[in-house]
Amino acid sequence: MSKIRPLTQADVWDHIIGAHGLSWDWWSECRGTDGWDYQGDAPDGWGMAVKLDNPNADGRLSFTLDARVIMRAIRKIANKGVDGPSHAQPSDACVRECRALIFKGDADFDAATADEVLQVAVLGRIVY
Repeated sequence: MSKIRPLTQADVWDHIIGAHGLSWDWWSECRGTDGWDYQGDAPDGWGMAVKLDNPNADGRLSFTLDARVIMRAIRKIANKGVDGPSHAQPSDACVRECRALIFKGDADFDAATADEVLQVAVLGRIVY
């Protein structure tokens, strides 16, 4: 039985941001914090400033994403701990990939499932 290698901050970046989770129209003004170009490899301590359409009013909400915030959402999804009605829950595919990342150390997120993780990370549920 092989031991699972702990996930690095770059791994989290690759699985979620690298899967184009921020490519949907409701995400905007994405930029790396501390002057790094988020189009390149993610350094340790990476952070991203993003804006998301406000689901409750006009305008946009501002958030900062980092590996810790995203991993908290991944664990919440894997444990089926997202609050709210059924339409606000992550898809079965998203739950499956979150569990694979945690328990196998690898996953195959696509843009849709990565977006679901990001929505849970900043909104606590699926809105879009």
